[in-house]
Order: sequence, then structure tokens, then C-alpha cells
Amino acid sequence: MLHKPNTNKNFAVIEFKLTSNIDEIEKDFKKLIAFKYELNYEYLIEIIIGDENSLKNAKERIYSSLNDPNGEKIILIEFNTNSWRANDYEIKYKSTSPDSK
Repeated sequence: MLHKPNTNKNFAVIEFKLTSNIDEIEKDFKKLIAFKYELNYEYLIEIIIGDENSLKNAKERIYSSLNDPNGEKIILIEFNTNSWRANDYEIKYKSTSPDSK
């Protein structure tokens, strides 16, 4: 979490996920959204770590099942363990759970 100490200024919250645990990513997205609504964090960031092929599969899966044009913006950063490079993109995520805001 990035915030200004002793203030209510919350800048960013960051979650990390290995592509081998991509089934757990929606839990991270729900946590990120909760930080936005409950603690007013401005930026929501998910860092996904894996090789080129697993990152490609993860991105396709995220876009096909978790992207919602009416949702909240989440910045995704892919860290490729083959090339040691990072790429970023954004999605919009909207929780379908009854307790979502």
C-alpha cells in the first residue's frame, strides 16, 4: 500500500499473483475494489508474474471473464520471467457478488 502517513491520502494498493495461481485473481480484484471503496485508494494495481505463454493465457482469461466496461479501473502489470520485462494494461472490473458496491 502506498499512502501518506498520518493522513487520509491513500495513493495505491498493489497485489501480486503468479500465473500459476491465476484462478485466485478474482479474489485479488475484489480486495482491490474494497480498498477503493472503504479506504479511498486512488489506484488499484495487480502485478502478474510468469513466462510469456502463461501471461498470454492469463490476459486472455482476464479479458474474457473479468473485464466489464461498467466496472472500476484496475491497472495490470505483467512481469515476464523470460525477458525480465514488464508491460501494463488496464481492465474494468465489477464484482458480481451481492455485497459489491
